[in-house]
Amino acid sequence: MKASNKALGSDVSLINSEFGDVVGRGYFKTEEIAVANWVMTDGALLGEHIHKGISEHLFAYKGEVTFRINDKEVTINKNTGLFTIPPDTPHEVIKTVGLTSMIALTMPADEGYPDARTK
Repeated sequence: MKASNKALGSDVSLINSEFGDVVGRGYFKTEEIAVANWVMTDGALLGEHIHKGISEHLFAYKGEVTFRINDKEVTINKNTGLFTIPPDTPHEVIKTVGLTSMIALTMPADEGYPDARTK
């Protein structure tokens, strides 16, 4: 996947790829927690990455997003509730359906979040 990752100020990250766009905007951050909103276009992908020592908690409130986590596919949407990715777990977005929006919390706060980093 060819992608460019561009920080748009201290609290916004934009990832453009041939498969769609992903925009992350940070809303709140302390040492204990970071809160961001992610918006992904239909068909957007986000390459495999990890958050070292940090858990990520996700709630999709619009659209649908499918992750690959430890070789398993997990789909979340507004009906599935909060989904947690444990610390140090490789994960990637492999499918989005429609314009997808989700709230993400990292605990403790991930330095640089919401700057999405891929391998």
